[in-house]
Amino acid sequence: MDGRATPSVPDRFDGNKLAQAFYGAFAMSLDQGQINGIGESKVVEEALFIGGVVQDAVRSHSINPASIEAEIRKILLPRLFNLLGGLDAANTVIEQVVAIVRAGETRLNT
Repeated sequence: MDGRATPSVPDRFDGNKLAQAFYGAFAMSLDQGQINGIGESKVVEEALFIGGVVQDAVRSHSINPASIEAEIRKILLPRLFNLLGGLDAANTVIEQVVAIVRAGETRLNT
């Protein structure tokens, strides 16, 4: 057993627990029809992209958590707005991403 808490998460993350968590943010924020409409591969790609955005924001603003969150929101909002087709859906996913970061994203990489 690979220890994943969510069996619906694809196996294509190569142990990147942070990106897996961000995939889960999509799963928690969108219904299965929306995820199917976007496509699993695209959601995986977005989860990996979000992982990079978060890592960059933490590196750039490690002293100020509010700046980390602001940077994440600034980069993700236009991208997710276009992907998901609206502000509400984009903000719902972003709130899940920020909650994951607040919970301690560094624990996910251990």
